[in-house]
Amino acid sequence: MQKYILIVKGGASTEREVSLHSGATVEESFVRQGVRSKSIDVTSFDDLYEYDMSGVAYVFIALHGGFGEDGSLQYYLQSLGIPHNGAGALGSAIGMNKFLAKKIATHCNVSTPKGFYLDKESIVPPFQQIKESLGVPVIIKPCNQGCSVGVSMADNESTYLEGIELCKSYNDDILVEEFISGQEVALFHLTDHTLPVISVSYTQPFFNLEAKFSSNGSTTFDRAYLSDLAETNIRILTATLVSYLGIKDYCRVDFMVQGDDVYFIEINTLPGLVEKPAYVEYSHLESIDEIICTIVTSALTGEQYESLLIDAAVN
Repeated sequence: MQKYILIVKGGASTEREVSLHSGATVEESFVRQGVRSKSIDVTSFDDLYEYDMSGVAYVFIALHGGFGEDGSLQYYLQSLGIPHNGAGALGSAIGMNKFLAKKIATHCNVSTPKGFYLDKESIVPPFQQIKESLGVPVIIKPCNQGCSVGVSMADNESTYLEGIELCKSYNDDILVEEFISGQEVALFHLTDHTLPVISVSYTQPFFNLEAKFSSNGSTTFDRAYLSDLAETNIRILTATLVSYLGIKDYCRVDFMVQGDDVYFIEINTLPGLVEKPAYVEYSHLESIDEIICTIVTSALTGEQYESLLIDAAVN
């Protein structure tokens, strides 16, 4: 039987459309590389339980959010002994939960914005208490959503309470954090490649869902020009988090920078994949194909990967 790579895309989370886009990017890349692959558009975990995995050599998870990124799918694949991209079950669960990721970052001596964690048992602090503790504005975000879904900014009691209710429409775990003004940057980690730190610029007050997926040019990605100390700290902190979470191939870590000071915002263990990402334009990497090949071969040997090529002999 000829083995193949299974691309899992879609999902039922609020990031479904992003996942379909990532899935298409991976599909097209494998076609160009001549790699045998199949895709499955899932809407629930049952779709995967019912799928015959007997010919699957590797699963490329193109899901974002939900069971595709919170460790559930990773645990299932690990139980089957099937390698996959992204972090393992525990690393995925921590990375998906902004509060847990923040705790891990603090444990690793990484600075994070001050804030409050609220769950369904918590009494929502009065806005005056928030204002005195964190200043204004504040950022309110669900703990378990990606792509800035449900994130809002508040500078008065009305917008604060609206932000809390918006978060509750997604889940009961909420972070209220101080707003860190400065330069927003991201570092894409890819095995042992040294990639540039990317600066994110936008016209919205903060990097919300609209800013991330705007098509009107209001958001731009460029090489970041930082102090030597800030860039060094970003690379050290990213390497520390990657090691702590057991990430073998790739992830993206977001920071806010004020001069030499660096603040961890979040880690994305399954970042979206686009055809021409900024970190390719400003690096030695030649294409998204090289990135995807690097991701897969971090789990498969060269011989295993070559056996997946369409013109390879049948095993």
